Order: sequence, then C-alpha cells, then structure tokens
Amino acid sequence: MTFQQGDWVRHPKCPDWGIGEVLGQDGDTVRVRFQQKGEKKLKTQYVSLEVVEAPVDSRNQRPGIHARRTVEMGKLEVLCSQFHEDMKDNRAGVDDGKMGLNVIHDMKRNGDLSRATRQQLFAWCHTEGSVFQRGVDPAQQICREVYGRIPTKDEVKNSGSW
Repeated sequence: MTFQQGDWVRHPKCPDWGIGEVLGQDGDTVRVRFQQKGEKKLKTQYVSLEVVEAPVDSRNQRPGIHARRTVEMGKLEVLCSQFHEDMKDNRAGVDDGKMGLNVIHDMKRNGDLSRATRQQLFAWCHTEGSVFQRGVDPAQQICREVYGRIPTKDEVKNSGSW
C-alpha cells in the first residue's frame, strides 16, 4: 500500500501506540510518528497499517470529518454544477446554489472543504421542511462523493463544524 506524507494510520497489532502521522515512504518502508511510541520505520510487506482520520490538535483545527483521499472530481463537478444550476434562483436575489461552486473550488484548491463550505454542505444535508428541501438530496449526493457518507447531526455538532 502507498501512503502520502500527512496520512494518519494505526498499527493494528499495536493499538497502544496510538495513531501516527506518516512522515514519508521509501519503497516498502513507511516512517510514522506514533502518538505514544514516537517515530518508527515499518515494512508494508509485514504490517497492514489502517488509515484513520486526523486528530484535532494545534496543527489541525479541522474537525475529524475529512474528504476521502480519492474523490472522483469529474463526477463531483457534475453534481456541484447541477446543484448550483437548480438552486441558484431558489430565492429572489440570493444564490442558494453557490455552495456547489464553493465545493468545487475548495476541492480543486485544497483537496478538502474549508470550514465554511463544510458547514454549508452539512446544513444542506440536514435541512428539513423548508424552501431549501429540494436541495437536500443533491447536497447528500455531493456529501457522499466528498466524504463517502453523510455525517450525522450529532457527529457534525460534536466535531465543532456545525
């Protein structure tokens, strides 16, 4: 398996090491700095590291809900453009569909959504019974493409991004 610098992983046979940040990979050797064990060099042929979500700490203020490592950008652009087209005139004088354009912009620029765009997307996903209702299903499709799932309301509130 190939890891990128900055990926977060867990050693399945050593859970007491905590999670670790990948520092780099050279062939089948991965360097990881574990929270409880420090830096280790591991051979991927012997250890199947599990990819996990990044923790919230002083260097990573984002909540623990992150974009998938492989997002199909072509499909995402179609979904987001359609969302924008369908919702831009939802209310007079307001571009309610702009969230779709923000998702495309953030993903191309950062590979993940900004806090503001994430808040917009999650709000759309959990809207109930209002003028925004017809945007819920398309927003959930966008969320599934970016995150692989729709975070629950509790999960979003607990992550601090709501």
